[in-house]
Formats: sequence, C-alpha cells, structure tokens
Amino acid sequence: MQHRGYIVILLALSSAVWAQGEGFVDGEDEGALESRLADFREPHRFSLRWRVKGSEVEAERLQLYQRLEWKLGTGTEFHLLTERDPGESRWADFASFYLHWRSRSRPMAVVLGDLRPGWGSGLVCGRGSGRGGVPLSHPGVDSERVGYRSSGENGSLRGIAWRYVRGGVSGMAIGGQAWRDARTDADGRVTSLPESGYHVSAREEEGRRLLRMDVGGGRLRYRREGWSLGGSMLAAGFDHSVDLRRPERKEWAFGGDGQQLWATDGEMVWRRMEMRGEMATDGKGKWGMVVGMRIRLGKGKLRGLVRRYDPGFYSLFGGAPSRGGMENERGYLIALERRGWSLYVDRYRRPSRTYYYPLPSVVSARGGSLKHRLGKGLTVRALYREDRQPRWREERSIAERSRRMRVELECRRGKGLLGRLRLEGRRLDRGEESPEFGWLIGMLGRGGWRAVNITLHCTRFRTDSYGSRLYEYEYDLPGMVSVRPLYRKGWRGYALVGLKGKRWSFNWRYRLQLDGEIRQYGGVQIDIRLGV
Repeated sequence: MQHRGYIVILLALSSAVWAQGEGFVDGEDEGALESRLADFREPHRFSLRWRVKGSEVEAERLQLYQRLEWKLGTGTEFHLLTERDPGESRWADFASFYLHWRSRSRPMAVVLGDLRPGWGSGLVCGRGSGRGGVPLSHPGVDSERVGYRSSGENGSLRGIAWRYVRGGVSGMAIGGQAWRDARTDADGRVTSLPESGYHVSAREEEGRRLLRMDVGGGRLRYRREGWSLGGSMLAAGFDHSVDLRRPERKEWAFGGDGQQLWATDGEMVWRRMEMRGEMATDGKGKWGMVVGMRIRLGKGKLRGLVRRYDPGFYSLFGGAPSRGGMENERGYLIALERRGWSLYVDRYRRPSRTYYYPLPSVVSARGGSLKHRLGKGLTVRALYREDRQPRWREERSIAERSRRMRVELECRRGKGLLGRLRLEGRRLDRGEESPEFGWLIGMLGRGGWRAVNITLHCTRFRTDSYGSRLYEYEYDLPGMVSVRPLYRKGWRGYALVGLKGKRWSFNWRYRLQLDGEIRQYGGVQIDIRLGV
C-alpha cells in the first residue's frame, strides 16, 4: 500500500502537459526492435558494413557480420548479408541476398533471392517478429519492402517475387523454398523448430537447415480513397512430417506435412477514425484475427487493438501484433495518448494450457507515462507499468504481480549534447511469498564534436533475484539493439565512440559489467559509403 501511495503522489506532482516517453523494454523486445532497424535503407549508392564483436578475443568466439548494398540504377538494388555467431565453425554460417528490379516502362517489379513480404496486418506474411512486449504498434498496410534484410536465420524464403501496382490495384506472387533449423525424434518427425540460429553443439549442427519447405503464395489488393480490400494465400509442403505437440502440455500445437493459409484484410478511413483488420484460417478450423482502430480526439488519439489466435493456429512467415507468438491468445489493447501523457491497458487470455501452466489463464499489463518540460532543454519524465500473470509452483497456481516505476531527468544542449539521470525500481509479488525488489540508478551522456560522437553510460543496480531483474536499452553499434538483463548486485557501464568521414565511419564499443563476475563485451564496426 505504501508503494501504491508513493506512485499516486509522484504522478500527481504536476498537472501540466506531459508527453509519452521511452517505454519499458524487455529481452523479448530485442529481436523486434532490431528487425525494424534492418529495414532502414541506406541513402547512398554503395555501402559496405563490416562488424566484429564478442566477449572473448579468440577468433572462433567472435561474432562476424558483413553487409553490402549496391544501387545499380533507378529501381534496381542488390543486397548481400553474411553472419557468424560466436562459436560457429563457418565464417558465414548464415548468408542471404536479394536483387530487386523495377521496370521503367511497366508498373511491375521482380525480387530474386531471400524474401519476406509484409501483407496487411501480417497474419500470413509479416516483417515483424509476431512476439514481444505490449503491441502498441499495428502495421495494417502492405510493406514496400520484399527482400529479406534481417540476420535472423529462420525467417526467410529463397525464391522469386513478382509485384504489380497500377492505380488502385496491386498484386504479388511468390514462390521458392525455405529452410528451418529443426529437431527430430526417433521416427524422423520434426518435433521442434529452434529459432535462435545458433549452430555450435553437435545437436545444433545436426538440425541446421534440416526442414525444407516448398512455398508458393499470392496477394491481391484493391484500394480506393478511404478504403481498401485485400486477400492473401500461402501454401507450403514439408519434406519431413512436423508434429510440435507435447503430450499433456501442448496437445493443441501445430502438426502436419504442410500448411495452407487463407486471409482477407481491409482498411477504412473516415474523418477522424482509421480502422484496419485481417482474418486468416488454415482450413482446419484454426483462425487468426487482428483488428486495430485509431481515433483522433482533438490533440490526442485513442487506439484499440483486438487479436485472436486459436490454439493450433500457426503461421510460418507471420508477423502480426501478439504477446504470445501468434498462438493460443485472445486479447485487447486500449491506449489513450496525448502530448504530455499516455495510458494503456493490455489484457489477453490463453484459452488452453501452455507448456508450463496447466490451466487457461489471463495475463495483463497496464501503465502510462508523463513528461514535463521544466525549462529550456530540461525535461522530467515518469513511467509506470504493472504486469499480472499466474505461475504454477508445487502443483498449485500462484498470482504474480510485477510493478515497475521509472523517473528520469534529461538535459539537452545544442544539437548533439544530452545528459540523463535515471532512477528505476521494481517490486515483484508472488503469492504469499515475501516481495522481491530491484532498483537501479544510471547516468547517460552523449555528445558530438565535428566528426566525433561519444556515448557514456554507467548504471548501479541491485536485485533480490533474477526474477526481479531490470532491463535498460543500451546504445550499440549502428544497426544493432542491446537489451540485457541486470540482476544481482553490481555495476554496468559502456562506452561507444564513433568517427565519421565523408565516405566512411568507424564505431567502437566496450561494455563492462561487475556483478560478482567480470563480464566484458567489445565490438568494432566499419562502414564505407559511396555516392548518393
């Protein structure tokens, strides 16, 4: 009760206009954020990126990343990416490429190579991750990108895509093959599809690109002023039988020798209201649905999102808004935003048991943010979030409640100087157990002078356990996202230094964490850019 009273007093400190600030992030948000960065297109005609990073200096323990982008002419571009995770034996354990060509005389384009279309809200094909934290964003419209740009090793289709756009009519046809890491049982059936992309152990090497899929699909969309209507279809055949079910744990999971998905989607814009939605089925009684709405209310806006994914609904290339991986989920989100403040409530139900919880359950999150400008370049921000979900321990259900509070003071001077002081706390309650606490205090400084940019970030943290851990977004090498857990007792600090020339840039990062152990991470990145 004292904790709740403290929060109420803090939120009432100012009745002036506030603004939404940076939200809370967790480890599960890292992939989604990095995939968004991967879609960023270099404005230069030719760009080359080379990156090496790791926690050890041995060559075989380093992570290697190379990317090349080359615009060969108007509407034509080539993209090549190679990557090796720490401990993998191949210098390019993962490689992807695509060639995008657009006709100058006809309203059509062809993409050859690794593909990942984004159709509608992403139930059939989406460029998002289909998982993560509170789904505050909803794409709802077709992505202009088709080529695969992410370093995720289990998310692309290698083949060809043909795209046609004329007036209000657009269409796309895709075909090719896809490979996924897999694990099999004694009978040769695929029983799990790991997504990490790591191939270090003998078991991981054995399952590398084990499942092959022949994939074909298409999309047609008709758009007029104020509304649109579309339809999508995707079919895949597997070279191994797939059975992801687990007796007495996930009996409803996906299984079969192939998959078909059919979807229809629409969009309507009327005065101050926008509504987008999509519905998909696999033809076996399993459905997925997502509907988003946004209403402008004066200087603010009200947003809502409803989602439903039946137990057993499965999408190979899906990326729709979800907190549970686009399966076994029925939920809604309501968010009210205005310049200066925001509030949201997200609640979803799992209609069937999960792997670790044997009963249907309800998971919820609610929170908000406030922001107030104290003076020229000086801003104070407060954020609050509360999560509730059940846990199964010792053959019984217990209620888990997590509350997080953050207050930060930010100072900006000129165009490139930033200073920030942050205090954050967390309280974790589990049934009748004693509450656990975690807190951190951190200082961040960023500045630039001519061709040099420097970021320094230091945090002191302490938590009672891993359960009460805290997360902080860290500035990393360009194109990367780092969201690491902070737990136990210790210090975390890192430095990021960037040098930039007319046609090149060099970035160096070093991270040190002291929490009873010494954890060191480092990285170097070189970018070369030619032409505009």
